[in-house]
Amino acid sequence: MGAVLGEAANATARKDEEGFTRAELALQAMTDLGPLHFRVLAVLADSVVVTEQDGGDNLGQFVAEYVATKAAMSEVVVEHCLLNLANSGLTKLTSVLGGNAYPLTDLGRAVLRAAEEVV
Repeated sequence: MGAVLGEAANATARKDEEGFTRAELALQAMTDLGPLHFRVLAVLADSVVVTEQDGGDNLGQFVAEYVATKAAMSEVVVEHCLLNLANSGLTKLTSVLGGNAYPLTDLGRAVLRAAEEVV
């Protein structure tokens, strides 16, 4: 959180309202997250969007079942974490055949980077 606070201070000094807002949103999201959320975020950060031959995106690495397997967590717990992350703006809820996918947003990547700097 210190890195995000530093970014907020720098944005304020630069009179960068957008930068300050991004930092504020990141801090707000981080206060609601626990260790399980960060485990899920880490799996999502390592996942990739696969582009199909027809040009469509395959988001199979962003569905609860895949994330649960990679994170060694129950699918029910992962689903709750993914919904929390989507509500915080850290993932984007996207309908896919047979369920939902949760690719990371830029804010999600920034929060994960900030958390990794602290550890």
